[in-house]
Amino acid sequence: MFLQIVSAFASLSDGSIRFLFYNNKNNNFIEIENKNLQNIDLNPLTPLKVLCHGLAGSSSIDWYKPVAEAYGRHKDCNIIAVNWAYYAVRGYLKAIYVTQEIGSLVGELIINAIKIFELQLEEVHVIGHSLGSHIAGFSGKYIYNQEKRKLGRITGLDPAGPLYNFVTQDKRLSAEDALFVDIIHTNTGVLGIAASIGDMDFYPDGGVYQNRCEVSESECSHNMVLRYFIDSIQENTFEAVLCESYVNFTAGYCRNNSKSFMGDGCELTVKGNYFLEIDHGL
Repeated sequence: MFLQIVSAFASLSDGSIRFLFYNNKNNNFIEIENKNLQNIDLNPLTPLKVLCHGLAGSSSIDWYKPVAEAYGRHKDCNIIAVNWAYYAVRGYLKAIYVTQEIGSLVGELIINAIKIFELQLEEVHVIGHSLGSHIAGFSGKYIYNQEKRKLGRITGLDPAGPLYNFVTQDKRLSAEDALFVDIIHTNTGVLGIAASIGDMDFYPDGGVYQNRCEVSESECSHNMVLRYFIDSIQENTFEAVLCESYVNFTAGYCRNNSKSFMGDGCELTVKGNYFLEIDHGL
């Protein structure tokens, strides 16, 4: 109910949401002025990755550049980054007001890219961290409402939990928002959402606290997912096991179950909850 109320009063300021295109030739991001996609050198023969940061983030810090560089070294793709830092730095309660509207803008941009460059919607992959995961979900909802088709994939990197744990799936990221939705939980039930909400949900180190972080450092665990995802672009090293619970996983009851890699290279045809231990010596 709370999210319904706040989203009803959300209104974005002109120019407050910016979109950036990663130019692999020059190894940098350039702003897409006035959302004019005609001015970017997008390759219609390769997939499109859309990046969306979380609270207090911006496209100029932390994970956008390492993700783009990792893709540039290992995979041929287009990258567009969403910069909603204007709202993300104003605190959690104010930030969640605008997630649905921002998601709609992202969805609109993707639809325009599909039409201008004749991209395949199935080849679009939206990657969001924390609140950015729910923005990714709203972009998928917008696209389906407008086109009656689903985008290819959404990856939720520890989707935000506070005020999202008990809302219906139309108010958050869900498995219905794309043809395939994979989730990596690293601080579940604290800063991250508690429920399994994707087609595949991965729980490294059990998904609550990461072994490299102190228990009191929730933000460390919440952000560790970014390192995992960047590493996964470069190499499939995070093999996970299908299991009912972390307790059963650590007890060895699931060792003979099916396995899949966590991260960018995960299989897009399987479902379920997958657990793994991370080698933090890497």
